[in-house]
Amino acid sequence: MFAGDLNYYVATTDGTASVGPGRLWGYVIITDGSHAGTVSFLDGGSSGTEIWSEIVAAAAGSAVRFAFPQGLKFGTNLYLDVTNISKIAVCFE
Repeated sequence: MFAGDLNYYVATTDGTASVGPGRLWGYVIITDGSHAGTVSFLDGGSSGTEIWSEIVAAAAGSAVRFAFPQGLKFGTNLYLDVTNISKIAVCFE
């Protein structure tokens, strides 16, 4: 069950998706098609604690989707560390 308003953030590079505590509800990753890629979800900025990670295959135009039924909590902020992906969209509150 959603407790608040849902927001989304789209990124092509590393960066902070959300400031303050909240929950990650899901994401979609679009691969770059040339290389295997990774996304690390960190709580607390670029040197924060990794709370989830995803490895994606090098398949042209492929998309990886995932949803957290209970939401994945982050306490400080939600930071995305991305490597070799075209784009990621995250849904959070």
